[in-house]
Amino acid sequence: MRMGVLTSGGDCPGLNAVIRSVVHRAVVDHGDEVIGFRDGWKGLLECDYLKLDLDAVGGILARGGTILGSSRVRPEHLRDGVERARRHVEELGLDAIIPIGGEGTLKAARLLSDNGLPIVGVPKTIDNDISATDVTFGFDTAVTVATEALDRLKTTAESHQRVLVVEVMGRHTGWIALHSGMAAGAHAVVVPERPFDIDELTARVGERFAAGKRFAIVVAAEGAKPTPGTMDFDEGGKDVYGHERFAGIARQLSTELEERLGKEARPVILGHVQRGGTPTAYDRVLATRFGWHAVEAVHRGEFGRMTALGGTSMAMVPPAEAVRTLKTVPPERYTAARQRLHARRGVHIAGGGAVDAQPVGTPGPLGAHAPHPPGSKGFTTHLDQPTVRQGDAQRLVPRRIDLAVVQDEAHTTGLRLPGDKHRFTGRDIDDAAGQSSGAGAGVDPEWSAW
Repeated sequence: MRMGVLTSGGDCPGLNAVIRSVVHRAVVDHGDEVIGFRDGWKGLLECDYLKLDLDAVGGILARGGTILGSSRVRPEHLRDGVERARRHVEELGLDAIIPIGGEGTLKAARLLSDNGLPIVGVPKTIDNDISATDVTFGFDTAVTVATEALDRLKTTAESHQRVLVVEVMGRHTGWIALHSGMAAGAHAVVVPERPFDIDELTARVGERFAAGKRFAIVVAAEGAKPTPGTMDFDEGGKDVYGHERFAGIARQLSTELEERLGKEARPVILGHVQRGGTPTAYDRVLATRFGWHAVEAVHRGEFGRMTALGGTSMAMVPPAEAVRTLKTVPPERYTAARQRLHARRGVHIAGGGAVDAQPVGTPGPLGAHAPHPPGSKGFTTHLDQPTVRQGDAQRLVPRRIDLAVVQDEAHTTGLRLPGDKHRFTGRDIDDAAGQSSGAGAGVDPEWSAW
């Protein structure tokens, strides 16, 4: 058989791994011939291609970008070029076309498939917003890059007592913002799916500084917006392809926070660094599996389908399922993240070993802290009769809860009851104080991972 491969839309780590997988499976295992169209659909419409053999794909598994190049084509140009594309497929003797791309590419693939061309698609997007597959390659790399950047930004933010608003990619969905924010222990995350309340966000960051902390990290997806009417906000415009061109959420939000808080706030825009560079091991494996199964689908004659990951298994699904709706961050995921943030604000354990705040809604001071017994690292503290509100009911936790903040030989911080070998996590503390709903006692983000 003879196949044509193309990459279209924005580039992402793992595209070359798919191309390599298609060539290896087709040429080595099936004896097929593979060509690659340059610069996406444009290459198909202009019949601009190159031969893809084992030498052509040698050493590209770990390379970012795409050796075939990529471009965007206006939808009307592609609709007008359907017959031209059909003619080129026939002239080149192609039995199948394997387009690799995101939402726009898959819409184009569906258009050509509906017009009788043999199409097997492969989904790609760092935004992870294609609903028909659990994960797309490129997402893991983008999250890893963003997380590493956030880890580095924490040190410079703390040195200068700044608020850093870090903008990550995500036009319509906040998957990168949510995952990188959670992985790096950010202090606030805003996503496109849910307009943020600037008053609430300001209060949250302000509480952190009031508690003696020296910096704050806010992660914002590029498509995040404030609740209408709550702050001056430039919506931006649209490009020639109909895509939104944002005016910069990090710049606008950092300016607003600085004015409201009186603290220096700076925008940091990660931008295309999230798209480039070496793909992670996970993305290389997923991309390789996608390419392998695309070739198998071609040999089975399963045209008008695309590869998809469901759990840990591969499946072939119609492109229509992929482009019908975007896979957005579900409310329960965002709510759980918000609750975890609120829970962490209750008990702040400072670097010097002092308790410097009290459970939310609990009047009166916390119990005094005292040195831990000799031979142990840390200190012991207790909570005296905190009253906890849960819905319409109130309950009283035990009169005194003695907790030991300890550090083991591996320098892993944890909590345990004196005389007890059980180590407690932040969640355990929340449960012990009746706070599992997320409002109340918790562990500060500088001490415990979110």
